[in-house]
Amino acid sequence: DAQQAIFAADGYDPSARQVVALESRVVAKQFKGHNFDSFPSEFQLCPRWHYLRARIAEHELDSAGVRLAVQHMQLCLRAIAETGDGDKLSPYRITFLTDADDLVRAFGESVRFQQLVGTSQGYRDVVTAHSGVDFWFDVESLLERTSQEAALARTVR
Repeated sequence: DAQQAIFAADGYDPSARQVVALESRVVAKQFKGHNFDSFPSEFQLCPRWHYLRARIAEHELDSAGVRLAVQHMQLCLRAIAETGDGDKLSPYRITFLTDADDLVRAFGESVRFQQLVGTSQGYRDVVTAHSGVDFWFDVESLLERTSQEAALARTVR
């Protein structure tokens, strides 16, 4: 599936550093000269990336661009929601660390507490919302990729 292909891609960054950096610039309204073509294609599955595209299009008074970016963001969130039930037995499968917060917000909740939990099926990110609801996310592949990159960085030095 597309998610597995992204996990294997050379440029894949589970922490979505480029998106987080763009978000900082959008918040500060310093996004002149942004170039979405310079982002890896993996971000097509990142709801936050599409949200930021919508915010920039809104600033540029591009209503068609806003609509398209919001539609893509909603498709990404729906796809994540369809990967599981969000509980311990059937956690949501996410591609980027930002996906957990984005899905929780899409459900109208806000994060109160977040923790990494080891289970017999692998690592899970458990987000407790202010309402008390727990959302479980499968982060095993993200952590595996992060540890592979860290090991590679140590050997390259």
